[in-house]
Amino acid sequence: MEKCIGTHFFIDDQVLPASCFQEYFEEKGYSIYEVIRIIKGVPLFSEKHINRLYNSTAYSNITFCFSYDYIMKKIYNLAKINGLANGNVKLLLHFSGDKSSPELHLYMYFIPHNYPIKEAYQKGVAVILIRAERTNPNVKVANTNMRSSIDSELKERGAYEALLVDTHGNITEGSRSNVFFVRNKVLLTAGQDRILPGITRDAILEICKMLHYQVIEENVPQEHLHLMDAVFITGTSPKVLPVQRIDDFVFESAKNLVVLDVMRAYNRLIDDYITTNIP
Repeated sequence: MEKCIGTHFFIDDQVLPASCFQEYFEEKGYSIYEVIRIIKGVPLFSEKHINRLYNSTAYSNITFCFSYDYIMKKIYNLAKINGLANGNVKLLLHFSGDKSSPELHLYMYFIPHNYPIKEAYQKGVAVILIRAERTNPNVKVANTNMRSSIDSELKERGAYEALLVDTHGNITEGSRSNVFFVRNKVLLTAGQDRILPGITRDAILEICKMLHYQVIEENVPQEHLHLMDAVFITGTSPKVLPVQRIDDFVFESAKNLVVLDVMRAYNRLIDDYITTNIP
């Protein structure tokens, strides 16, 4: 079940109390979404997130009628009304009816977040492997059944994230993240046609060019895990997060020089973005 935190949420131009969120939230239909992290009042990389939202609707042959300025104004207003300068805001476009002329609603609300603690970056986190594939990996479509099933498995096995393994035994991406493997100072990650093109992932690819680290976009078979020196996941909430364990495979990712270089560079990128865009 979708959750809303804070005091208020938006549906289109309505401001409603969070206590009645479930009364208004529609489970049936088709939903495309984005999650934007706000730090010190700054929505991180908002232009890239909103552009991906545009791309998702275009890919789904649905007309998106909200402008960038309109959405940004709503995000700032939502943060102000809720009195929150830090957190994750979800933008969810919900379509019901015929796709050729759907009824469209824009939901905007703060959602619960799970930011890793300092120790997680120092030691790494545990992740698990799950046999699963997204129906359309290039579009961020809400799939509550898949999300609920994975969350249950994570809780039961005490893991931070789940990595998806396709029918060919290849590790593609995380359920809420992208994943990079390090072998002999070369980074490996699944090709963009197989995954959701993450905003953080794109930043990491640019950082690797700047740091002169080679990145190879290719399938990473589950059976090759023992060959890897380090692993890290990337995403809105975890940023760049070392992986200490994948099922029974253990890695010293938090001590790996490549991982540390990438992590520090990404943190500097965030700091620069906040400094440039602070209200």
